[in-house]
This record gives sequence, structure tokens and C-alpha cells, in this order.
Amino acid sequence: MDGPNRTMSTDSSESRIAARGRALALTVAAAFVAGCSPETPDAQADPSGDLPPGFWFDERTAVRPADLGELGYADGYEAPDERWTGVRVHDPSAAYAGAMVLASGHEPAAHVLHPDGSLERRWALDRHPENAPLVPEPDHPTQRTWRRVEPLADDGLLAIHEGLCLLRLDDESRVMWAGVPGAHHDLEVDGEEVWTLDRRVRPPEGEGADAWIVDDGLARVDLSDGTVRQRLSILGLVEASDSAGLVEEAIRQARSIDVPSAVEGDAPRRALDPLHANALVCLPAAPNEIVVLLRDIGALASIDVVEGRLAWLRMGPWQGAHDPRVQITEETGPRGRVLLFDNFGRRDAARPSSRVLALSLPGLATETVYEDDPPEGFHSPVCGALAPLPGDLVLVVETTAGRAFQIDASGRLVWEFRSPFRLEERGIVAALLDMRPLNRSR
Repeated sequence: MDGPNRTMSTDSSESRIAARGRALALTVAAAFVAGCSPETPDAQADPSGDLPPGFWFDERTAVRPADLGELGYADGYEAPDERWTGVRVHDPSAAYAGAMVLASGHEPAAHVLHPDGSLERRWALDRHPENAPLVPEPDHPTQRTWRRVEPLADDGLLAIHEGLCLLRLDDESRVMWAGVPGAHHDLEVDGEEVWTLDRRVRPPEGEGADAWIVDDGLARVDLSDGTVRQRLSILGLVEASDSAGLVEEAIRQARSIDVPSAVEGDAPRRALDPLHANALVCLPAAPNEIVVLLRDIGALASIDVVEGRLAWLRMGPWQGAHDPRVQITEETGPRGRVLLFDNFGRRDAARPSSRVLALSLPGLATETVYEDDPPEGFHSPVCGALAPLPGDLVLVVETTAGRAFQIDASGRLVWEFRSPFRLEERGIVAALLDMRPLNRSR
């Protein structure tokens, strides 16, 4: 891809980071999301043992801005829609009718959603007792779920056990390997390799510095055995580029989160999270580059993984965004376009609202391809996911509502799913963390 390392001066970028950080913290605080950090014990206790596995949370309540980095991977924290659950097809002639695989926040498992609306619990850690010792113990409830799942051609599955590790399971749910300590958020399969994000901490540096810093990494992993073949520090690459001036302001605006230690038995380290890398995507027109989304500075950054450098960094009008995905259509050509789940981008709405954006390549000109009417009818304050489907359809996952839907090229809703993993009597629904076609890897 062409273009400079950034689209504006460093001074204006730093001001934009400061404004974005304040706005993002205030907007999420106003979104009434129940926190899931160790300091906010919203999980429901159940002495009778009648609850299903996992953790369940009260419907949305106010949250401190400091909790922002630890939101989004909770097991459930939104009041359910009591009208219906399952699948509703709005246009059978347009909707994608293939099977889907999904990850729900109430347990470390992946279900297959069949075209008739039935659910099959196909992969799960508890199907084999020998799996348990292979997975690190979670430090808090948000790590008890699978944040991202990817079905493989051999009927196995890759899963990110959020903040803990990357897992490969076979078709009978046996863990083949568990690797990449601190793996989080996202992965991309590239032939016999996997790209994923991991997280470490950097000790205080410089005179007067006393805060540890989160150092998100981009890891290239061998699919056969989980060995990390290459790791690039995203923070280090930004610091070594001509966008280095952004880092200082990002650290000043950063929230702190708990980062699990790579050393077994060590307690998590509290550290500032200036960039918060939360997604990665491979671009078909730039095979040596991986684009990562840096949520807290609102930037897409392309990393040249061969030369080990930041190729470019660009900010945009999105806020708190997640899950960039490349969609290739006849209109876009082989370069495709990047779809983006913009969690707080609709700033003129009466209440916090989300939208789906399309970014053209290579210039990243932006257009809105979906928003609700009224706009606040579609909103996930954290997470959110997208998956391009055949026929120019897009699957949209509204995580905190436990909802997914398909839109056609005009933005028309043609298919909808509402998660049955809910506790009606307590007014909560499990977060729908990921959904994608089952057979796209086959």
C-alpha cells in the first residue's frame, strides 16, 4: 500500500489522542456497562450450583473509566431481549444459509450454529479432563472464555483463551498444544502459520518513571506445534518510526490493566496500556504487511514483518473500534476494502451508538455501510466482530447484546440471531464474542 506513515502532523495527532482518550473514557463510562475487573465484583454467586459454567453479570451499570482496559471479555452483562432467541431469516433469498461457529461468554467452548437454528456444542475444554493442566489458571472472570475461534480444515479449532494463551484443539476437543502466553483478541491463519497478538510488560524507563508499560506484540506461530517463530513489539516499532511522538501522549492518557506474567506462579503486573492493540488483518495487496488496530489512539498501523518496521500509521474518525476485516467484491477488485466495527463512532446520536465502516484501499477513505435507525438501537460498547460472507453479505456481531445479523450490500438486514445463553430471571445474556462461517477454511 502507498502513503505516508501518518496523515497529519505529530502535534495534531497528539492533540487528537488526548481528545480521543478523554472522549472514549467518558463515553464508555456513560454506556452503563458492568465492569469485570477484580475490583468490581459484579459476577453473580450461586451457592446452589444451579448456574451454567462461567460467570454472569448484572445488566449494565455505570463503570469507572479506569476499568476500560478490562472490559469486553466478560461473560455476560446486558439485559436480554425477551421476545425471541435463535435464528430469524428476514430474506431467505438473500441470506447466507451456511453453518456458523460461535464463541459465547458463558464458557470456554465453541458451538456450531446450523442453518435450521439448532446449536451443537462441538469444541469445549471440559470434553477431555487432560486438557485442564495445559491451560493457565485465569486471574479473573474475563479470562474464562474464548475471545476468538477459527475452525480449521482438519475439523479442529484454534481458540484464543483471552489473555492466557492460544490453543489448538483437534476434532475431538483434545488440546494439541497451548502456546503464546498472553495471547489476546485476534488471530489470522496464513497457510501453516498463525499470526496473533500477545501481551508483555515493559519495566519503567527513564528518570522519574515508575509505571510499567504494556508491550503488545505481533507473533508468528507455527500451526503444527504452537512455537513462536517471530515476535515484533508493536510499541517498539511505533517508537522507532517517525510516529514516535504519539507514544508519549498515549502513555499520558493510558489506563492501567492487569497483565498476566509469563512466569508460572507470578502475580499479574499492573501496567499502563497506551496503544491497546485489539485486532490484526492481512491485506491481499501487501503480503508482507500485517495491519493492526490500536484502539486507544484510534489508528491502523501496518507492520512490514519482513523488514521489521512500521510501514505506515493512519488515524481515522472511528472511536473504540474493533475487528477490521477485508471484504473483496467485484466492485472493490482484488485489493478489497477494510470493514471496521466502530463502537462509538456515531457521536451525534442521543445515546452511545455503533456503526460499521468501510475503508477503501489504499487511501482509507471512509464510508458508513450500516447504522441503525434510531442509531442507538445498535451498540456494543466493547468487542464487536465482523465477517465478510459470500454474496457481498457482512455478518455483524453485536457482542454485548448477544446478537448477530447479516446485512446485504445496501445495508439491509436479511438474517438475525439472538443468543439463547441467557438467564431471563436475572436479566442478563452471555456476551457473543465471536461468530464466523464454519467452512471458510475448508
